[in-house]
Amino acid sequence: MKKLILIAGLFLMPVIAVQSQTLSDLADLKEAFGEAVELTPATDLKTNTTSSSELSDEIKQLEDMMEDLRNERQESMEAFDNYDQKAQQLYNILSSVLKSIKEMQSAITRNML
Repeated sequence: MKKLILIAGLFLMPVIAVQSQTLSDLADLKEAFGEAVELTPATDLKTNTTSSSELSDEIKQLEDMMEDLRNERQESMEAFDNYDQKAQQLYNILSSVLKSIKEMQSAITRNML
Protein backbone atom coordinates (compact mmCIF):
# COMPACT_ATOMS: atom_id res chain seq x y z
CA MET A 1 0.00 0.00 0.00
CA LYS A 2 1.31 3.43 -0.91
CA LYS A 3 1.13 6.19 1.64
CA LEU A 4 -0.66 9.14 0.07
CA ILE A 5 -0.92 12.78 1.08
CA LEU A 6 -4.23 14.61 0.72
CA ILE A 7 -3.99 18.27 -0.15
CA ALA A 8 -7.22 20.25 -0.15
CA GLY A 9 -7.73 23.96 -0.69
CA LEU A 10 -10.70 26.11 -1.62
CA PHE A 11 -10.05 29.59 -3.03
CA LEU A 12 -9.14 31.61 0.07
CA MET A 13 -9.10 28.69 2.48
CA PRO A 14 -5.72 27.39 3.69
CA VAL A 15 -4.22 24.21 2.30
CA ILE A 16 -4.87 21.16 4.46
CA ALA A 17 -2.44 18.25 4.48
CA VAL A 18 -3.63 14.89 5.75
CA GLN A 19 -1.70 11.63 5.74
CA SER A 20 -3.57 8.40 5.34
CA GLN A 21 -2.48 4.79 5.45
CA THR A 22 -5.10 3.37 3.10
CA LEU A 23 -6.59 4.32 -0.23
CA SER A 24 -10.14 3.77 1.03
CA ASP A 25 -9.71 6.50 3.67
CA LEU A 26 -8.54 8.91 0.99
CA ALA A 27 -11.36 7.97 -1.34
CA ASP A 28 -13.85 8.68 1.45
CA LEU A 29 -12.22 12.07 2.08
CA LYS A 30 -12.26 12.88 -1.63
CA GLU A 31 -15.96 12.12 -1.79
CA ALA A 32 -16.56 14.33 1.26
CA PHE A 33 -14.58 17.30 -0.14
CA GLY A 34 -15.61 16.87 -3.76
CA GLU A 35 -13.52 18.13 -6.66
CA ALA A 36 -11.40 20.48 -4.51
CA VAL A 37 -9.26 17.54 -3.37
CA GLU A 38 -6.11 16.42 -5.14
CA LEU A 39 -4.45 13.13 -4.27
CA THR A 40 -0.69 13.04 -4.63
CA PRO A 41 1.49 10.02 -3.90
CA ALA A 42 4.17 10.81 -1.34
CA THR A 43 6.77 9.14 -3.56
CA ASP A 44 6.12 11.70 -6.32
CA LEU A 45 6.84 14.69 -4.09
CA LYS A 46 9.92 16.70 -5.07
CA THR A 47 12.97 15.96 -2.97
CA ASN A 48 15.64 18.56 -2.31
CA THR A 49 19.12 17.25 -2.96
CA THR A 50 21.83 19.86 -2.69
CA SER A 51 25.55 19.69 -2.51
CA SER A 52 27.62 21.06 0.33
CA SER A 53 28.89 23.92 -1.85
CA GLU A 54 25.32 24.93 -2.68
CA LEU A 55 24.44 24.81 1.00
CA SER A 56 27.47 26.90 1.96
CA ASP A 57 26.56 29.44 -0.73
CA GLU A 58 23.02 29.60 0.58
CA ILE A 59 24.27 29.98 4.15
CA LYS A 60 26.58 32.80 3.02
CA GLN A 61 23.65 34.56 1.31
CA LEU A 62 21.52 34.22 4.44
CA GLU A 63 24.35 35.56 6.61
CA ASP A 64 24.71 38.54 4.24
CA MET A 65 20.97 39.15 4.48
CA MET A 66 21.16 38.99 8.28
CA GLU A 67 24.04 41.49 8.26
CA ASP A 68 22.06 43.83 6.00
CA LEU A 69 19.07 43.57 8.35
CA ARG A 70 21.29 44.33 11.35
CA ASN A 71 22.66 47.40 9.57
CA GLU A 72 19.17 48.58 8.64
CA ARG A 73 18.00 48.05 12.21
CA GLN A 74 20.97 50.04 13.54
CA GLU A 75 20.25 52.88 11.10
CA SER A 76 16.59 52.88 12.09
CA MET A 77 17.49 52.95 15.77
CA GLU A 78 19.85 55.89 15.20
CA ALA A 79 17.20 57.75 13.22
CA PHE A 80 14.65 57.15 15.99
CA ASP A 81 17.11 58.28 18.67
CA ASN A 82 17.83 61.47 16.69
CA TYR A 83 14.12 62.15 16.27
CA ASP A 84 13.48 61.47 19.96
CA GLN A 85 16.30 63.81 20.97
CA LYS A 86 14.96 66.61 18.75
CA ALA A 87 11.43 66.09 20.08
CA GLN A 88 12.77 66.32 23.65
CA GLN A 89 14.61 69.54 22.79
CA LEU A 90 11.44 71.01 21.29
CA TYR A 91 9.46 70.00 24.37
CA ASN A 92 12.03 71.71 26.62
CA ILE A 93 11.92 74.88 24.51
CA LEU A 94 8.12 75.00 24.56
CA SER A 95 8.11 74.32 28.29
CA SER A 96 10.50 77.20 28.97
CA VAL A 97 8.47 79.53 26.73
CA LEU A 98 5.25 78.67 28.60
CA LYS A 99 7.04 79.15 31.92
CA SER A 100 8.25 82.59 30.79
CA ILE A 101 4.75 83.57 29.65
CA LYS A 102 3.26 82.55 32.98
CA GLU A 103 5.94 84.53 34.87
CA MET A 104 5.23 87.59 32.72
CA GLN A 105 1.49 87.27 33.37
CA SER A 106 2.15 86.97 37.11
CA ALA A 107 4.41 90.03 37.02
CA ILE A 108 1.78 92.05 35.15
CA THR A 109 -0.89 90.99 37.68
CA ARG A 110 1.36 91.95 40.63
CA ASN A 111 2.12 95.34 39.08
CA MET A 112 -1.60 96.04 38.66
CA LEU A 113 -2.29 95.36 42.35
